[in-house]
Amino acid sequence: MAAIVHHNLPAGYARLNLAEAQRSSQEAIKRLSSGYRVNHPGEGTAAYSMSQRLKSDMDIYEQARRNAETGMALTRAIEASNIQMLDVLDRMRELSVASATDTMTQADRVQAQVEFSALQEELSRLANTVQINNVRGLATSGTLTFQTGIREGQHNRVVLTMADMRPDQLSVDRGAIDITTQGNAQSGIDRIETAMQSLIDYRTRIGSRYRELQVAFDVNVHQMENLGRTSGIIRDTDYATEAGRMVQAQVRLKASASILTQANEMGRLALELLRR
Repeated sequence: MAAIVHHNLPAGYARLNLAEAQRSSQEAIKRLSSGYRVNHPGEGTAAYSMSQRLKSDMDIYEQARRNAETGMALTRAIEASNIQMLDVLDRMRELSVASATDTMTQADRVQAQVEFSALQEELSRLANTVQINNVRGLATSGTLTFQTGIREGQHNRVVLTMADMRPDQLSVDRGAIDITTQGNAQSGIDRIETAMQSLIDYRTRIGSRYRELQVAFDVNVHQMENLGRTSGIIRDTDYATEAGRMVQAQVRLKASASILTQANEMGRLALELLRR
């Protein structure tokens, strides 16, 4: 074997392998510490780009899920107050029926009117207090649109047609009906029944929209789960694999360092020859 000093090829090979082992060890440590297999575009342009798109879609689906959940909360509040208003109207009808008969004296009707007026005030209170973020559910008309998807179009929205259920709109307020006389009580019975039917129809419409919002909510949750699973497959670290690679790289690192030390000793053979 030639004794040369200008070119130590074995040491060069050892240095290359040492550098490769260091790079592999550093990559494994970075992936294990970050939890991501792809940390920047240089480690996989397609995977990084796809994972970023998936993350963006997940964020949008999360907002759409919150939109659906807010709509569900509003419809539940409307439905709860609707039920209470029906209970109030039912009592008002009971008082009207009682006052419409001749066995009721005028003094009795005056006493019944006190409760009847209080119930009318309660109706007004219930209709005006149902709101979420200043959106009233029983004291306004028009439409409410809930964006429940991440795209444009009617299939990504739930539209709720609102109806004003305040007593004056139902013709059951103080200026519309009273039970101070037998005739007034008799005419008020039909108006109360009409108001009750309007509330029942509105409750049915609210219930159907609640179901749509619930379906949209579930779809968004499932979409987020699927996107998260796909993103994990594309970008997340497989700890079992990376731990094995890190151990392998560390073994190679130690071996390469040892071999480099031995390869550097080969240049000293020339000095040994000169001494002799």
